[in-house]
Amino acid sequence: MRAFGVPQGLIPGSGLDGPDLATDLRGFRPDVIVAYVVDSPAAWKGARAAGRLGVPLILVEEGFPNRGRTFGRFLRHLGERLWGSLVERRASSILALDPVARRQLLERGFEAERIHVIPPGLDLSRYRPGLTSHLPAAHGIRGRILLVCAHLRAEVGLDRIVRAFADTVGSGGAWSLVFSGEGPAGASLRAQASRRGVGAQVHWLHSVRRDELAGLFGAATLLLAPSDPLDVPGWRLRRALACGLPVVAERFEGVETIVEPDGCGLVVGDPPTEGGGEGSADADAWAEALRRATSGPERRRRWSRRARELAEASYAWPRVAERFEALLFAALEEEEGSLLVEPAS
Repeated sequence: MRAFGVPQGLIPGSGLDGPDLATDLRGFRPDVIVAYVVDSPAAWKGARAAGRLGVPLILVEEGFPNRGRTFGRFLRHLGERLWGSLVERRASSILALDPVARRQLLERGFEAERIHVIPPGLDLSRYRPGLTSHLPAAHGIRGRILLVCAHLRAEVGLDRIVRAFADTVGSGGAWSLVFSGEGPAGASLRAQASRRGVGAQVHWLHSVRRDELAGLFGAATLLLAPSDPLDVPGWRLRRALACGLPVVAERFEGVETIVEPDGCGLVVGDPPTEGGGEGSADADAWAEALRRATSGPERRRRWSRRARELAEASYAWPRVAERFEALLFAALEEEEGSLLVEPAS
């Protein structure tokens, strides 16, 4: 295996002596080329090299938000215009990391039979049940924790969660609502919590570092996941499930491929709009979900066990690697089979 664009030595054997592999894939003589992001320069270079070598090209694509991130969308559009047709013709298979990516690939014109959805893997020894964190104690957080990891923007609708919390378990003192994130809506959310009389039970953390996330998930009781039009929040949900943390997620495209309703949590809100838009959950819907999720300790324990089971079944790296390896071999066999077919006279 040779990896381009990563520090030398990060992948064992990737830095072997030889020709200038960083600029010439042909010198390495690969059996298969894998390139990340369909419209990236890496995909263009991979497509050219795959064509010259007569080897399969496998693309890996992750879903991107339907709105926002103007510069990133411009770069994707530029890549699609400049070399998109070459990449599309050359690609043997495309690995979509989530349903959002699959829809976007179909909209781009890729054939459905070439698209395979395989979720990204997780280190389940790092994200596991039983972990804890010093952060709640350091911030004076007591009781059971409803955790929200999100960008604090008005578009996310976090005010609905504050209102639902105040209308349900916020006044009893047994539960705390904890926001982990930063953004311009922080001040208004604090003011809203104070007006509704739950300011002492709503707490604020800065964006938590990746190495602190597993412990924070372990310390929480439920993860509340609002739909964010500028984000694809699946990575948080997968890590939460691996830690055995039940999830109450606002409905977004593909959410039920991660959250099993009443299996490892709840899905809140109306279905997404046609074309992959976000769903919607008003404060009443959030309040009903909180009443149900906070009123049954045995239900939460069942959700927690099922969350870990789902993570082990879907996100363990050996399982993901087996599916990816099978995709590589299938592409290689298809390429070799096409070379054996005699051209029509």
